[in-house]
Amino acid sequence: MKDRSAARYLITGTDTGVGKTVATISLGKALQQQGLTVSAMKPVASGCEYREGQYRNEDALLIQKHLCPQLSYEDINPYAFAPAIAPHIAAQFLQQEIKLDQVCRQIEKLSASSDVVLVEGAGGLKVPLNKSGDDFTTLAKAAALSTILVVDIRIGCINHSLLTVESITQSGLEFAGWIANLNTPHTKVIRQQLNTLQKSISAPLFGIIPLEQNLDFVVTHSYLNTCLL
Repeated sequence: MKDRSAARYLITGTDTGVGKTVATISLGKALQQQGLTVSAMKPVASGCEYREGQYRNEDALLIQKHLCPQLSYEDINPYAFAPAIAPHIAAQFLQQEIKLDQVCRQIEKLSASSDVVLVEGAGGLKVPLNKSGDDFTTLAKAAALSTILVVDIRIGCINHSLLTVESITQSGLEFAGWIANLNTPHTKVIRQQLNTLQKSISAPLFGIIPLEQNLDFVVTHSYLNTCLL
């Protein structure tokens, strides 16, 4: 772990549904195993369900349950939208606006009481957040977040991964590393895909989360090498 207070990471992905929540919780648990205090949030979430008088997102609830039971739901997910569409469109439908300064203030709040703060994105790095054109690149810069990329090893992942890595580096963001998540049933060329990505991505591979362990958070953290952070 780098010698700095409240290390902050954006957990982004090559696409939606690649396993960012699994990676976020697994990484958080691995860091907690080292005795570090970890807080996590998913600032923006679409596809939420109405529960107990408010909209709640399943991924944010998993983060709360497995990593941050001491935090309120609002601390973890300040922007929750029912439509399962891009968040800036969902916000427009509801005549709301996602405000980066509000998200940054929450990250600062979590940083004050944590060794590490993990911020899970929505969709990919360039998903718009508001009419001002802010996206998760903008958020990462504003909140001083290093980036960790989650890759679901499936057809198309090489192109999506390298384009995202290119975007990270060209944006001037710190690229901490990446996590391979076997979220899709294995193909015959999974090893070749992994080898290609390892040769093409200079940042460290923190680990590979197997498909059969994908939601068993008791063990998923053991597949990650957080010493590389």
